[in-house]
Amino acid sequence: FSPGTPSQEIINTVVSKNGATFLAHPLLRNIPWTNFNVINYTGLELWNAGTDVLDGVNPIDIGPALFSTSSLLTGPVEQEFAFYDDLCMKSKTVAIGSMDAHVFYKNGNFSFPSYEDYFNAIRTTVILKSPLSGNAEDDIKAIVSALKYGNCYISNEKYRSSKGFSFMLKK
Repeated sequence: FSPGTPSQEIINTVVSKNGATFLAHPLLRNIPWTNFNVINYTGLELWNAGTDVLDGVNPIDIGPALFSTSSLLTGPVEQEFAFYDDLCMKSKTVAIGSMDAHVFYKNGNFSFPSYEDYFNAIRTTVILKSPLSGNAEDDIKAIVSALKYGNCYISNEKYRSSKGFSFMLKK
């Protein structure tokens, strides 16, 4: 897509190709999502580590980040939960969590935050009906389908591993 392509046009194009669309960091103070008139998107980033770190950190607490950005992760703020709850009252809205992986400082082999910190912290785990097949086209379809149905959950792997996590609702 070209810069300036209307959000709804992007969503419509992706949906027409059986894709999934997510509103990126909708409440990030510096660069929030602004077009809330769009429709037919799959969901939103409920927890974006960039939002958490950039919006939720007292500058005095930045010291621990030199050693581990995950020490600054506190989870989605109350405003994000309220926003998500409001969307869910209107229509099915899938929540995901992610890391933007922007490096704020790089010098030689040192980067802050490190990619290891990024990719070992906030995760969206997708729950599939069967294991990945190794066929890229089939696996992409399975992952996108699971995301569309909300068969996923968000975890902070630095806080505690989600391996073996399960959640069931019974009538």
